[in-house]
Amino acid sequence: DYGQRVKKIRMSSRIYMADKLLDGTGQPSTTGQNFVPSNFPVFGVVDANKRSFDIIIQVASFDSLKGGLVQAPEFGPADLIVQRRDHARMADMAVITTLVVFGIYFAGMFRQWRREPYLLFFSMFCLSLGLFFSVDNEILLSALFPYLSFFVLQKLLFILPYLSIISFVYYVRLYLSAPVTMLFRVLLVLSVVYVLLLLAFPNQWLLALLWPGIGLQMIVFMYIFGLLLRHRHQGARVYYILLGVFFLTISWIFAQTRYQLALDSPYYIIITLLLVV
Repeated sequence: DYGQRVKKIRMSSRIYMADKLLDGTGQPSTTGQNFVPSNFPVFGVVDANKRSFDIIIQVASFDSLKGGLVQAPEFGPADLIVQRRDHARMADMAVITTLVVFGIYFAGMFRQWRREPYLLFFSMFCLSLGLFFSVDNEILLSALFPYLSFFVLQKLLFILPYLSIISFVYYVRLYLSAPVTMLFRVLLVLSVVYVLLLLAFPNQWLLALLWPGIGLQMIVFMYIFGLLLRHRHQGARVYYILLGVFFLTISWIFAQTRYQLALDSPYYIIITLLLVV
């Protein structure tokens, strides 16, 4: 038996192997009217008795993210391909489980939210980031919800990272007991407007909001570093947060690069992200 695994095709596909329809995602078409975008991972196995056979991949994108076959498919003995898929899922599950456990743990401390309100926002940071990783890469959330709409998933991929960063800003500000400044109010208003635009705009326009969102997130990171610099007199607690911000920044930079270049996450990035929490 031979297996084929394709993780990143932009933005719809039908895969044929050994004269059989292996699988596909979305609805490729020669016209935009019949085209349905989707980017779920594709995996399939065929029992081929021939020494050689053709692999045909039909791809269509139209007004969605361009690129087509942006990552080389994995082909080989079925058991080897299954093993590679399971390892990738296990890596994603390790990150998701850690983030969700921390999020639930701090959410369970709700009795202390009045005295230590930063616990609420750190919980929101962990939960939103955990949910993001469940709809990214291997898209493990689709295993729980097989009929998950790609349009909803694509919205979540844009909204959740920004919500996690805003939650982290609130956590840092409240943890350091920093006053509410005009810059913070402006960032908050811009963040609300940006999230509302992501919710209101059709998915075809989301890419137009990608770079403004990246610019806004860079301003947020500079605001966080400014907070830490102004409150450096608080000693060790600032250095602990600075270490977390450093690892979060590395993860954020790689996440943006990975999305543009359709790369897989190496294992050391997973460890880097876990060091944030």
